[in-house]
Amino acid sequence: MRRFTCLCVALSCVIMPILILVTACYINFTSPKFFYRYNENNSGPKFEETLSVSREDAYKAIDFMLDTVKGKNTADNISVTINGVKEPFFNGRELRHLYDISNIVGKGKLIALVAALISIPGIVLTIVKKEYLLPAKTYPMAQAAAFILIAVAAVIFACNPLMFITAFHRLFFGDSDNSWIFNPATDRIIHFFPKGIYRNMIVFAVTCFVAETFAFSVLSLITVRSARKKNRKE
Repeated sequence: MRRFTCLCVALSCVIMPILILVTACYINFTSPKFFYRYNENNSGPKFEETLSVSREDAYKAIDFMLDTVKGKNTADNISVTINGVKEPFFNGRELRHLYDISNIVGKGKLIALVAALISIPGIVLTIVKKEYLLPAKTYPMAQAAAFILIAVAAVIFACNPLMFITAFHRLFFGDSDNSWIFNPATDRIIHFFPKGIYRNMIVFAVTCFVAETFAFSVLSLITVRSARKKNRKE
């Protein structure tokens, strides 16, 4: 029983922080307000300027894009007025890519649900058996492993961004022909993802990771010290 408890608690220490981080990033990056804020605070060209549409139509296209990714969209496309002409905003290749992302998001939600269910026994056993010292010791090791993986990915991205992004898309989308590489002249969707958007995404993800790591590390340190004081008294 002790080994089972240790295994469940260890899994919880690995899974729960990752779930919290991924959930925070998903909620932020799939929120239209994330794109609205960037567009309104960005000192460079606005979405509506690069796309020759009204801000209202640009935001409608963003809403459609994110609803499609989240699997909430029932419409085939959205029509906007571009240079005085009413026409569909997204082309076929853009829509196919959005549907591919939606499928991956759907699978990711299922994996997250399974992972959460797996981690529940560890949380319950920690509370019931008062095994607070075990997760306190396990968490720093799990977080260190996560930090190393993130650091390696960051170094690869910094050294060769195109290789990293290409490998990412081939891994998750199976695009051997690089069909995900959009042309700004023909694919309007790429204008919603300037470099500043990716910078903000990275800053948010890193901030969440650091804040989460700090909070859990402090909790772990307090738990370990409390356990040591208790053992000394006994």
